Amino acid sequence: MKNSIAALVPLIALGFAANSANAKDPALLSLTMEHFRDTATVKDDPVDAITTISTENGYAEHTGPMRMVWNDEYLTSAIDKKTGQKSFQVYAWTIYSGRLRSYESVNYQTPTGPKSVPAIQIGKETANCAVGDCLYTERVAFPVDEDLLRQLAAGNVPGKPTIWAYKFIAKTGPDYAGGLSSAEIAGIAEGSATRRKAPQRVQPSISAACSIEGSMPSKKPFISHEKKQIWTAMCGSSSPI
Repeated sequence: MKNSIAALVPLIALGFAANSANAKDPALLSLTMEHFRDTATVKDDPVDAITTISTENGYAEHTGPMRMVWNDEYLTSAIDKKTGQKSFQVYAWTIYSGRLRSYESVNYQTPTGPKSVPAIQIGKETANCAVGDCLYTERVAFPVDEDLLRQLAAGNVPGKPTIWAYKFIAKTGPDYAGGLSSAEIAGIAEGSATRRKAPQRVQPSISAACSIEGSMPSKKPFISHEKKQIWTAMCGSSSPI
């Protein structure tokens, strides 16, 4: 009997992993303002008297059987509790191979036309250079006017959110195209008055990219050739899917 149970354990574990890998998460545009409001986090900094609201927990894109996240974007609102002044930033991070791209600026659309602002360099991580192509994790951000976000939030139609697109311009190599759902933008405004304090999701890095992640919605079930090469370098497998 004990031998039979022992033999079933790996089969059960394998079946659980397969079900997790094949699970389909909601698409970004299926997520509502209420979803982003309810998953927003609030963090108080008693030293600087700043309250930061973040939509980081609302959405992440997973790929492959290990549910890996190769990039992420989210919106934050920082409120100065002494003055009541608010500031907003879009954050993004991405893992890639090849040459360091060093995103320098970002382009985005406004009701009065396109706008370009300098990118804020948050941090960079490097790995694998000694044995092959370097792997980079680059973290960047840019500020956004509250008036623009209010207009985007006001344009959000329940059940029909749209994507507000932007593009980080690289010094070398490919640019990074991203976007936020209008429901996410509306959710952070709504969540500022209703959210309880909650732990923030740890931002993945190269060293943690091989861990299993499966709690966030995803919209792309396949993995690119470049990401297969990165997986091979990091995790020792040439076939992530």
